[in-house]
Amino acid sequence: MQFIPKWLVQTIAAVGAVLLVALTISQLYTVKNKFREIDDKHIINISAEGKVTVKPDQAIVNAGVQTDGATAIDAQNANTNLANKMIAFVKGQGVEDKDVSTSGYNLYPKYDYTKGNGQITGYTANQSVTVKVNDLEKVGKILDGLTKNGANQINGVNYTFQDPDNFREQAREAALKNAREKAENLARAAGVRLGKLITFSENSGGMPIPYYADKGYGMGGGGAAVPSVEPGVQDITAQISVSYEIY
Repeated sequence: MQFIPKWLVQTIAAVGAVLLVALTISQLYTVKNKFREIDDKHIINISAEGKVTVKPDQAIVNAGVQTDGATAIDAQNANTNLANKMIAFVKGQGVEDKDVSTSGYNLYPKYDYTKGNGQITGYTANQSVTVKVNDLEKVGKILDGLTKNGANQINGVNYTFQDPDNFREQAREAALKNAREKAENLARAAGVRLGKLITFSENSGGMPIPYYADKGYGMGGGGAAVPSVEPGVQDITAQISVSYEIY
C-alpha cells in the first residue's frame, strides 16, 4: 500500500472545504435572487380598463295580458285564452319553446269602498310573458303581433347578448394589455425596469346597463304602424388592478 503524505491529505481537504463553501455561497445567492422578498418599495400598482363596443344580438320582450271578470274563474279563463293566443303567435314567428316563459301571474279581487267596508265587485287576472328574440329583424313584427294577439301590456324591450362571457373575456384581455402599457410607461418615466406580474384582480361590474326601448307599442292593434326599434351598440368594460415588480 502506497503511503500518502499527511500534508497532501490536508491540502486536498482544505481545497475541498473552500470549494464547498464557494458552492454553498453560490447556491444561496441563486436562491436569494430567485425567491427574494419583494417589499412595497419595489412594486408598482396599476388600475386599468378594457372596453369592447358591440351590437346586441338578442332582444328580451316582456308582454302582458290583463283581464277582468265577474268571478275569479271568468277573469282567469279570459286571461288564459288571450295569453295562449299571444304565446302561439310568438312561437309561430320561430321563437323556440325554451325562449318563452311566464314571468308573472296575479289574480286578485276588485273592491268597491263607497259602501261600508268594501264589497267585491269582480276580479282581475294579470299574466306576463318574457320572450327572447334572437333574430333582431323580427322584433318590430313581434311587438306589433303581440298587441294584435292578446297582449294589452308591453313592458319594454331589453337589448342584450346571447353570449356575454365572450365579450367580457375580450374586455379583460384589453384591460390587461392597457395595464401592462401603463406600467411600462410609468417605469420608464421613473427610471426603473419593469419586472414580472405579481398580482392581479378584477373589479366588479363590466356589463353595460341594459338598453330598454320605449314602452307602449300600438296598444289596441288595428291599423297601428309596426314599431321601429333599434338595438344600437353597447360598451362592455372590465376594470382590473395589477401589481408589477420593479427593480
